[in-house]
Amino acid sequence: MANNDNARGFIAQPPMLHVGHYDQPASDGTAVFINDVVDLVSTGHVSPASAGSAVLIGVSGGYSAASTAGSDIPVYDDPGQRYEVQSAGTPAQTNIGNYADHVAGTGDATLYVSGHELSGTMAGTLTGFLILDIVNNPENSFAANADMRVQIHDHIWGKTGV
Repeated sequence: MANNDNARGFIAQPPMLHVGHYDQPASDGTAVFINDVVDLVSTGHVSPASAGSAVLIGVSGGYSAASTAGSDIPVYDDPGQRYEVQSAGTPAQTNIGNYADHVAGTGDATLYVSGHELSGTMAGTLTGFLILDIVNNPENSFAANADMRVQIHDHIWGKTGV
């Protein structure tokens, strides 16, 4: 059976280690969707992260419209937090322990859910996210759009993994 192609961002998995609260700058013309990977920008605010970012703070637990100042966005911001995410590629068992960036897909403006995915380019190069495992589910397999378990490697508060 083929895996479902249903990008929904990076979903924090229990235990929830820490949730910080951040604002989005009014100058940010991009909405923050639920389960978006976010950066900590120089003003102390959060903004949706682009692929390859080295200032990842965590994953958004809430929604904020574009150009909205004073919004209170909960962010899973602990460097040890683990996430479940759909791969944009076709991972294999040999990708466990490798690294991948994320793909900053467009969020759903009706449900306010992220369109972010794990990049299909997975390698030993230290970047973005450490790939921990495939999600154990009978409807999930090492094939296109597999759901994977990951942890942020390029976390602003320190690197995780090896």
